[in-house]
Amino acid sequence: IDALLEPQMTVLDFGAGRGGWAHDETSDYRRRCRTFRGRAARVVGCDVDEAVLSNPALDEAFVMRPGEPLPLADGSVHVLIADYVIEHVEEPSAFVDEVERLLAPGGWFCARTPSKYHYVSLISALLPERLGERALSRAQTRRQRQDVFPAFYQLNTLGALHTHFP
Repeated sequence: IDALLEPQMTVLDFGAGRGGWAHDETSDYRRRCRTFRGRAARVVGCDVDEAVLSNPALDEAFVMRPGEPLPLADGSVHVLIADYVIEHVEEPSAFVDEVERLLAPGGWFCARTPSKYHYVSLISALLPERLGERALSRAQTRRQRQDVFPAFYQLNTLGALHTHFP
């Protein structure tokens, strides 16, 4: 993402949350790689969680309402980031439509997500919620409970990505 950024760009952090990485990350290098404020003209964040309103890495923040478009103009985003977000997308077509609406011509969609078939995803899907939370807290000791959301894994295979992003 760093190589894509230009000072005049607008960046949208889709699923920005509270900016846990800004608070909890112990590596200065990783924190810098994830900090776009000051390196782009505008850094906007959105999330279904109101915690996004307190995210220190954003110039603007919006709370998303499922099924409603974000209050941003068509083609106004140059780089759209979804960092560990698309595993939580319940309706891939609606998500992809919004990504395509928001991206400027030549814009970039950058996503990082676990595969639906990764052992962590499979264990998560198989365990009852209570046991899954306990296993997650042991596997990711620095992850806070407030940063855990339901995962649907509707957009987490190569086939699903090819279908929705031809």
